[in-house]
Amino acid sequence: MNYFRENKIISFLILVLIILNLSTLAFCWILWSRVERNQDFRQGMSDNHPMERNIIEDQLKLNAEQRKEFSQFREKHFASKRIINDKINSIRDQLFDMIKSDHPDSNALNNLAAKIGEAEAQKQLEIVRHFEDLRKVCNPDQKDKFDTWINDVVKLICPQGPPPPHNHDRPPFPPSNNFGPPPPR
Repeated sequence: MNYFRENKIISFLILVLIILNLSTLAFCWILWSRVERNQDFRQGMSDNHPMERNIIEDQLKLNAEQRKEFSQFREKHFASKRIINDKINSIRDQLFDMIKSDHPDSNALNNLAAKIGEAEAQKQLEIVRHFEDLRKVCNPDQKDKFDTWINDVVKLICPQGPPPPHNHDRPPFPPSNNFGPPPPR
């Protein structure tokens, strides 16, 4: 009789463990898919996504001519931004290639890090110039609206920092922050 009761308890515990394992897997799957959706959303918002354009155009109530000019500014802006991002990724690759050495040259590491900083500064100036161009085509009422919300809009549409280097030889990991790999070309 004792043996039968112990088997029932063990069977019940195994069932509970199976349910817990399945729940954990489901939770991880849901969390992972949310992270990927958030990452896709942020990448889309920062890479010439129509949602960003619509938010800005609708908030400012741009007319057809202003929308056309804004579209031209955007094309120029994102072309420049892509060039800068490619430069940053290239320098970052060099930087991380150097640390594969047993004795990396710290002066060279510092120089490469400084170049990344300069390129990041270029990127920030490019963003400012882009919105400066937009503000120039606004009428006085639109400029007031623009001035009120520009800081919030930039935080929404621009990732706050560079994406980490992407290496196709390792499995993807969910980002620990709001950055992700560069968008596919």
